[in-house]
Amino acid sequence: RIHWANSRDGVLGPAMVGGFSGGRGEFYDQEDFDGRPIFVRFIFSDIAARSFKIEQAFSDDGGKSWETNWITTFTKDADQTPPRSAPNATNAPHDFAFEVGTWTMHRRSLKDPLGGTEWTESDGATHIVHPVWGGRAALGELVRPGSPPQFAGSLLHTYDPQAKRWRLYWIDRESGRVGAPMTGTFEKANGEFYSQEDVRGVTALVRVRYTDITPTSFRTEQAWSLDGGRTWTPYAIDTFTRASSP
Repeated sequence: RIHWANSRDGVLGPAMVGGFSGGRGEFYDQEDFDGRPIFVRFIFSDIAARSFKIEQAFSDDGGKSWETNWITTFTKDADQTPPRSAPNATNAPHDFAFEVGTWTMHRRSLKDPLGGTEWTESDGATHIVHPVWGGRAALGELVRPGSPPQFAGSLLHTYDPQAKRWRLYWIDRESGRVGAPMTGTFEKANGEFYSQEDVRGVTALVRVRYTDITPTSFRTEQAWSLDGGRTWTPYAIDTFTRASSP
């Protein structure tokens, strides 16, 4: 799956789905172009140690014919040293600046999030967060303990400067799928984000709160509601402690 995130509004587009065979990759999706649905195709080809090519094409007849409209050749720079600093986004908020770095995570969660009363506790997971787009986005990686450690998934935060709202996307490692975004804002150093999701097969409103934010720790609480947000039941509480400097 290939997703494009537009830095102007932070929206993650639909997935292009495909794969590689014989050194060639083909990926497809359906999009709107000038008010009509079309198929879009990406082809990765001419893959070598220091270069590769991408070709984009559109089809408005169900894939019977394709019109190529964009070809790009990528050449690897001789100097692979990362830039010392990324350009700063002039309209970037600093809401998630506290989260950049490496964190250890303590989790307290309900065994059965729907109606259960027995809580379990666990330690050892690591949360690593990198800034993106000069602060207008952040990418987190959640690593489970073990030998070797296993990635559980990634969390992508993106900011829409027009709406002045954040979107939080969870990318599941097992399926490779991106969940529906949680949207929300920070007020008085606390963040609150909402979405509609399935919790153990039941469709519910879901809320995540970021609280108790300090330079060395913060907390998140996940809760669900089955009555339109009138009452909320917490089912996972995570406490993060900074493991190293950003």
